[in-house]
Amino acid sequence: MTTETRQKILSEVLELTATRFHNHVDRGAIFLPEEDDLLIRAHWGISPASVERTRCYIGNDARKKRGSAGNVYLTGQQRIAHMHQTKDGHWKSDDEHFIDFSAHRLIWPYRSSALTPIFEVGPEDVVRNLKPQGVLVFNSQHETIFDSEEAKEYLRQASKRFAFLLRIYSPSLSGAR
Repeated sequence: MTTETRQKILSEVLELTATRFHNHVDRGAIFLPEEDDLLIRAHWGISPASVERTRCYIGNDARKKRGSAGNVYLTGQQRIAHMHQTKDGHWKSDDEHFIDFSAHRLIWPYRSSALTPIFEVGPEDVVRNLKPQGVLVFNSQHETIFDSEEAKEYLRQASKRFAFLLRIYSPSLSGAR
């Protein structure tokens, strides 16, 4: 099976996972580690230009910005973030780690993001001591779609399904880990 076929399968599973939110989720991505960065390695609804320019730092230099996904990867903690338009028309996230990879955007493609670490499948006491395999990210125009405990738990369970898929497909999708 080719890398492109595997990425297509993961992208389709992203889209299927989003159906739980009744067409209120517009895009999704799987970020995987490659050296000192997290890169989008499977996606749905995201432009090729956005995929190309988006990188989140996960290396040891604390002076570098990590981005939201980089922070979730390093802390192992799920994060729900919201975008708000300021009085001067700029977009701002309530996540202090957010990086705007496309400055001067007049229309923002989403109002909320759910970022969930993807952990290996196994006993929780063992898995929690490992670095995540990656980060599962979904975006929506609905500002509060991911805020409920039910939505957060659904995404944590979905990340376990992606962990299983990544275990099968990771040799051709991710770099050195």
